[in-house]
Amino acid sequence: MSRPPTDATLARYPLRWAAACAGATLLPHLPRLPMWLGALAALILAWRVLGQRTTPTPLPRFITPLLAIAAGILILVQYGTLFGKQAGIALLVLLLGLKYLECQRPRDIHVLVLLCFFLQLGQFLDTQSPLTGLGALAGCVLATATLLSLHTRHPVRAQLRTTGVLMLQALPFMVVLFILFPRIPGPLWGLPADAFSGRTGLSDSMQPGAISELSQSGEIAFRAEFPDAPPPPAQRYWRGPVLTDFDGMRWTGRHTATADQPAYTPDGRAYAYTLTLEAHNRRWLLALDYPAGGIPDARYASDYTVLSRDPVRQRIRYRATAYPDSRVGLDAPAEALRAALALPPGSNPRTRALAATLSERHPQPAVRVAAAIDWLRNADLAYTLRPPRLGTDSADAFLFDTRQGFCEHFASAFVILMRAAGVPARVVTGYQGGELNPFDNAMVVRQSDAHAWAEVWLAGEGWRRVEPHGHQRTAAHRWRPRRRPARRRRPAPAGTPRPHLAAHPARSLGVPGQCVEPMGARLRPESAAGTAQPARAPRRRLAPDRRRPAGRHRHPAGRTGLVGPAQHPPGGSGASRLAAL
Repeated sequence: MSRPPTDATLARYPLRWAAACAGATLLPHLPRLPMWLGALAALILAWRVLGQRTTPTPLPRFITPLLAIAAGILILVQYGTLFGKQAGIALLVLLLGLKYLECQRPRDIHVLVLLCFFLQLGQFLDTQSPLTGLGALAGCVLATATLLSLHTRHPVRAQLRTTGVLMLQALPFMVVLFILFPRIPGPLWGLPADAFSGRTGLSDSMQPGAISELSQSGEIAFRAEFPDAPPPPAQRYWRGPVLTDFDGMRWTGRHTATADQPAYTPDGRAYAYTLTLEAHNRRWLLALDYPAGGIPDARYASDYTVLSRDPVRQRIRYRATAYPDSRVGLDAPAEALRAALALPPGSNPRTRALAATLSERHPQPAVRVAAAIDWLRNADLAYTLRPPRLGTDSADAFLFDTRQGFCEHFASAFVILMRAAGVPARVVTGYQGGELNPFDNAMVVRQSDAHAWAEVWLAGEGWRRVEPHGHQRTAAHRWRPRRRPARRRRPAPAGTPRPHLAAHPARSLGVPGQCVEPMGARLRPESAAGTAQPARAPRRRLAPDRRRPAGRHRHPAGRTGLVGPAQHPPGGSGASRLAAL
């Protein structure tokens, strides 16, 4: 028979249900919380549960505020802030334990149950797996049973049965609210710093390993629709933050002046497009190099990035026109050039020694840039998604020790080398390429297309784009879902003729004693009888990647070179490639 609980009943029966509800709510959060925090919350619950065997002694009123202040200080020391997803969840965990510690009245039980509901919702901020849903459902059942225990006292089975009936009765209201409740585009709980923290890897700073982690994501960054033919792949550079300041480990952007129109005169062929940008909680508007004026509510920075007046916190759509052949930075201010030459004193001594050698041998800056490109091409550097950690002198460690890195390692080391050689240079981050639909000229650019490249300033030419590792993404380099590997064929018995070699005779390359097969097989020098013998191609040095996303390959070091408005052939020496400068 049900009856209203007395004070003694409140001290035992509802508190037992509240303890079960708090424990089921805290359990899924423990793996993502610091060990000391989870142990402290569990200790508070266990101490109060064991104390229920006797009549609980109320805590002095001044103890609870002191404990809450101490909890806030601990969270601030651990996370550096009281706001955000992780810090907010940790603070709620401690407050839940403290609230259970002071539960004496039905009102305290109501507050505790509301905290449990918030924490159950907080599980979905980290993962939305079916197991997470089952855990939240179990916590919701116990929370409802706890509220029911304030009004009735039944055995456990009867209490859970009544709770299930109440939740089933609430199910139609849940469906109606799910359909009719408006979808708010803003961040959950009003925390913009956290809500979009995984939406894009581009940031206003860069350090080794930042972009390599992002490039393994297949999430869509933006979409671009071209009414006419899109630009060629070599000109598909979507400009993002420009990083000029370097402290020895991290590259950061500088505060630059903005205007209503770009600081250059668009020239060359124009490419109009419509871009749909996903929310990333930053101000920059990604645009194809180099955009003309006319983007609505946009500001044009002196480093040629396009900025929005407010952070992009929901999907937006805008039209733009790009002029990839424009020459920019012809009259760059002296202050910007001095910033593009700054280096921390005493850093990267081996890279500085290499730069001094290049400067001594090549007085002209353009030829000096080409010589640095040739040195990188012959340095046997490997492109890898799992680069090793670098020390304080990141350029020295990458160029002379590990020799393995991703695009940010190449761009950072090259810019440091150029600055040490007296050539103004900077790092540019953004996206390169995109997945083009040939039927409607719609291009999808994913986070896996994130890229970093270098820009050097040459007198009379302005800022020129440089690919230190010669990589330009193609369809084969983009993120794709994993596929089952093809079955290997059994090798043919020795002496079996190869039909494709017989059908395509070798043709001369114009080099005495050398020939090549059109299908791509490499052949040995011709013998005295004039027949070519097939040879096994030498294996290139690859980084020891255990897992590499499907469709990704090592970037050939032999295609290193300067790219920009004037595209030069990959062959020839560095000086010949820069003859058009």
